[in-house]
Amino acid sequence: MRHPTLVISMVGLMVLLTGCATSGVDTTASAKNRRASHPAPADLVAKNRPIAVVIKENQPLPDEVPTGAHAIPNSQVVVSDSPEIDTEALKKAETKEILQIYVDDHVKYALGQALKSQPNAERWRIDPSETHTPKLELTPVVHFVPDEFERSSLYLTVRARLTNESGKEIWSSRYSYLYPESRKIIGPGGWTDQGGEKFKRALSEGFRSVSRVILRDTGQHAAWTITPATVKSKFLGQTGRTELKGEILQENDEEIIFRAKGPGLSRGINILPKFEVEVRR
Repeated sequence: MRHPTLVISMVGLMVLLTGCATSGVDTTASAKNRRASHPAPADLVAKNRPIAVVIKENQPLPDEVPTGAHAIPNSQVVVSDSPEIDTEALKKAETKEILQIYVDDHVKYALGQALKSQPNAERWRIDPSETHTPKLELTPVVHFVPDEFERSSLYLTVRARLTNESGKEIWSSRYSYLYPESRKIIGPGGWTDQGGEKFKRALSEGFRSVSRVILRDTGQHAAWTITPATVKSKFLGQTGRTELKGEILQENDEEIIFRAKGPGLSRGINILPKFEVEVRR
């Protein structure tokens, strides 16, 4: 499979990396707080070079497969130990066909759609031939994790890694999205039922949300309004509902965007359904 690449012009790059509007630099307190806690790689801004956004089709790294989980071969899907399923069930042809997938194309499409609604969107273009430029590599992974009701929650994650022209990493982050429904993986109404209809819909909706957050977090939109808080919720890599310290970046009636300072897979920016979250400020 080819690696799809998005290339950002210099104008788009300056907006993307610094969080600045084209009319000037945001000097508000919230912007200063945002840059202090999550600095942008400003050393790239002065270089008159594009930056390629590459969506990778890599299989999950060992540290992305929790203890007891099963990484489905030749895919970007990880299934954690669950009472409703075993590795033999995963080998059934109809299940394997649905879950043995790479989701890089879902991310590519979602990011491209998100860019269309942004200012200066015409300056972004797909150019897989671009080489020897700074690169923002995005590697997606899908996680099925059992919940207390013997169903499986669905987490969509994207690992972001920014490198300079020589390939040296200068910035990294992780994004995790918890889909607001849990289902059995196999069986009527499950994630793989009816050809995986509900699974495919969740991939589309989830990566669309993740793409919007990535664009804002890297500076395409205004800076986050940061509120220190302790959040209790379901987090990838944690057992049950767990309290983690961090920062609320955005909150509305449907979701909370929370940068967790916790360990492992929960560390980074988590996009959580509002009804799953308890907040202590």
